[in-house]
Amino acid sequence: MHLLIWFVNSNVENAFSASMIGLVYGPIFPACLGLANDLLPAQVHMVSMGLISAFASLGASLFPFITGTISSIKGMQSLTYVTVAQSIVLICFWYLFPSKQPVVAALR
Repeated sequence: MHLLIWFVNSNVENAFSASMIGLVYGPIFPACLGLANDLLPAQVHMVSMGLISAFASLGASLFPFITGTISSIKGMQSLTYVTVAQSIVLICFWYLFPSKQPVVAALR
């Protein structure tokens, strides 16, 4: 969808693509909380959930401000470059996020 916004010059298509991007990115925050809850020890659940929420709030307020500032200086055509770059960084972070194999209870 980012590439469609980047290469197709249609307001209707860009609006539809942007809404689909928002729909797909919506579950990322709860999935991150659930994954952290599964991976981290029980003693640090509350602190880690607070830190994840704090950094999510910081990112949710800081990145739109930066993107708006860049687009007001360079123009609206820079908006797609910024959103594609943010998506690539998000994918890299998800790739680096640790995972573990689920523990299966032994049958007796």
